[in-house]
Amino acid sequence: MAFVAPLIGAVVGGIAATAVGQAVIGTALALGAGYLSRKLAPKPREMGASSAGMRLSLRYDPNAEREIVFGQAATAGTLVYQHVYGPNGNDYVQMVYALADHPCDGLVGVYVNGTYRSIGSPVSTGWVNGAPVDGYGSHMWVSWHDGAWDQAADGDLIAFGGGAWTSAHRGRGVAYVRVTMLYDADVFADGLPRMVFLVRGARLYDPRKDGSVGGAGAQRWGQPETYAWSANPAVCLYNWRRGIFVGGERLAGMATHVAALPLDVWIAAMNVCDEAVARADGSGTDPRYRMHGVVGGDSNRDVIRAMLAAMAGEEIDTGGIIKLLPGAAQAPVMHITDDDLLPGGAVEIIPKLPRSQLINAVYGAFHDPASAYESMPLAPRVSPDDELIDGGERWAESYTLDFVTDQRQGQRVLEILRRKARAQGRSQLPLRARCAALEAGDWISWTSAQYGYTNQLFKIGDARLGPDNSNAVSLEETSTGIFAWNAASDELDPLNPAELPSGGATFSAVADLEAANITIEGGNGAERPGVLLTWLPVDDPTVVSLRLEYRRQGDAGAMTASVLDAGAGSHILIEGIQGGAVYEVRALPVTEPARAVAWTGWVSTGEAASGQIVETAIITELAEAVPPDTITPEMLSAQTRFELSLASAKAEIQGSVAAHLAEAFEWAQRTGEAALASLANGHENGAQLLTERVERVNGQNALAQQITTAMTWIDENALVVSEVIESVDGIKGKWGVAINSNGVATGFATLSGEGPTSDFTVAANSFTFAHPDIAGGAPQPVFIISEDPENPGQHRAYLNGELIAEAIRAGAVSVGELSAISANAGELVSALMRDPNNIVRWEVNDEVQKIGRTDGTMTFDFGNKIVRIEF
Repeated sequence: MAFVAPLIGAVVGGIAATAVGQAVIGTALALGAGYLSRKLAPKPREMGASSAGMRLSLRYDPNAEREIVFGQAATAGTLVYQHVYGPNGNDYVQMVYALADHPCDGLVGVYVNGTYRSIGSPVSTGWVNGAPVDGYGSHMWVSWHDGAWDQAADGDLIAFGGGAWTSAHRGRGVAYVRVTMLYDADVFADGLPRMVFLVRGARLYDPRKDGSVGGAGAQRWGQPETYAWSANPAVCLYNWRRGIFVGGERLAGMATHVAALPLDVWIAAMNVCDEAVARADGSGTDPRYRMHGVVGGDSNRDVIRAMLAAMAGEEIDTGGIIKLLPGAAQAPVMHITDDDLLPGGAVEIIPKLPRSQLINAVYGAFHDPASAYESMPLAPRVSPDDELIDGGERWAESYTLDFVTDQRQGQRVLEILRRKARAQGRSQLPLRARCAALEAGDWISWTSAQYGYTNQLFKIGDARLGPDNSNAVSLEETSTGIFAWNAASDELDPLNPAELPSGGATFSAVADLEAANITIEGGNGAERPGVLLTWLPVDDPTVVSLRLEYRRQGDAGAMTASVLDAGAGSHILIEGIQGGAVYEVRALPVTEPARAVAWTGWVSTGEAASGQIVETAIITELAEAVPPDTITPEMLSAQTRFELSLASAKAEIQGSVAAHLAEAFEWAQRTGEAALASLANGHENGAQLLTERVERVNGQNALAQQITTAMTWIDENALVVSEVIESVDGIKGKWGVAINSNGVATGFATLSGEGPTSDFTVAANSFTFAHPDIAGGAPQPVFIISEDPENPGQHRAYLNGELIAEAIRAGAVSVGELSAISANAGELVSALMRDPNNIVRWEVNDEVQKIGRTDGTMTFDFGNKIVRIEF
């Protein structure tokens, strides 16, 4: 800020371009922008960074940069003159502070040593003329000079300055204040006080008050005497863009041509900033956005960014046309559908930003009037929900709101920045010529059956017109909720800030889902149809799996499947896929913790699935190994029934194995294969734990299911342990655990039931027990399943012969040897009875009954007759 030169030279030197220079600048700006858009938005800063908003430190440099005061700002100014005088030669001290290099609207008050003091009415004591400062009585006075071009020199400076200050020192165009203090050792015990002045700054041009451009009022551009003070940030930025002029010369700001600032857009922005917003305490309303601060020595880019931060806005330059978009919802200018996509054009959908760009917490600082306009922290905007969505980590940004002096406004700005960061969807679309009028900054709504959108709002980030008027646009996800403000719930207590709900789901729908029919070749010439699914790989750590629904086109019901690795980007459906049919598929992300997600639209394979070739020799061999009349169709999966029908040319298959056993084995094999399939994509050695949860109610049908899968894989070996818990319709349930090693179900146990009955099925090589109180005790096998040595190829269950039982009741027992202390056998049927030494024998056959002893005598008592035999 140059002060001495204007005082002496009377005319403030400018840096404005000539008329020719302005024309050249305007042309270069338009050509430089071309067809691309350039956007300025609030820029994150580290907390504690230097602030350009207020000037709280006194400067002594007579060649300091020029300063502009917008709104109502605090500034210590620049000390440009100091002089002592009085009856004793040094009773009074005069100090002159230059505060702004342009006319200002007024002096509001002064902070003395950090304490705000009001200013009284002017008085005259004979030794000083000025307004007394509250609290300093007859010891401090100020005299305000607003910087008018025709202002007169200060009378006290002339009268008591000893000739150093003359009537020529008018300070044209410079707002300054003269402070006079009467020395008192008690009042000024610490020396000269620290002074900071609260100033109502520049009077600005507001096109809404200019009747010549469609407004209502007497303001006219280029006639500063018609201007009025304003703290509206859109008005401030408009004046900065066109230039800040003093004495007909551009003192600061830019030289943007009026034609580059469309009035309808800028007036709309000014009106948004003036909208009333309720306070949480019910004490009234505040204007939506205001800005207050000092600009000096900052680049135009930094000044614009700071102004935009005050209104949570963006400035978009498209081919030299500059639009201002303050932080407020807009009405969409067009609705598009899939019919508006250019045929053959590349569509790119990005549902989530990379981890390096994630933001889930926002901090900020503002200049607090209650703390003498020092930079103070705002209530942090933090959401544990968003941190969980982002993998349990906090990703924070900090903003220093240089031109914000109201903590409520600061909270609104930070909340918009937080919510914007949570709207991460990005798209690139080639649009037909009907959309040629769309340009950067416009809002549109998009309904897409192909990509699963219904009236989804997007803001156009960039637009490129082609020679055929096609429009290649980039879209940024947005919503009206980003800018909504409920004071009761959104305004936080600065002394006791609360945690916030999610600012918006990070990931809600699978992108770029496509389906195509394929043929899978097996051994012995067998072929089967399948459906290959592809989608944009999901890198959101909270998406633990994908749930699929697929059906033949035209069918009402659908089959389901799960994809355990959402990041794989592909999956093959085989179960239930039949040749000669067109299929359609949709996908739903499953998250942990659960949050609102959406199905994709149904995606069609577009053509019928290929036919199927089944190796009948294998089917025949399997069928011969199953006992007759032991299988029913209900016990087999839809795919198995279909393949058997192809092999036998019959619509239905008869026969059966135990239904629960067949179902359990199928589940164990399927879950293991599904998990292992996710490892077939070049994964290195590793481990993974996945959990899938499903909760669904549809009319009279309800399903609650949880599947947990633990996997490890090293080189060529992989092992999967899966557990399922399922309840269906309140009448059916299942619990099961399975072990799958390298694609083979090596063991499982299931407990399944319907209504009052249930079945418990176990598949394992051996069944053992161990005593819990015996440390290190070897488990004792109860039984094992092994091949029968007398009947090769057949497997039987073998019970451990060393097991001890108190009593056994059985319809029949077949044993090789029986040992007992005593027996109460009731009826005993035997062909031979003998003692262990084979001395006494009783042998009975069809021809003769033999009773004998090798030596000695035997006696038999038949009741009515005794027979003794001697040897």
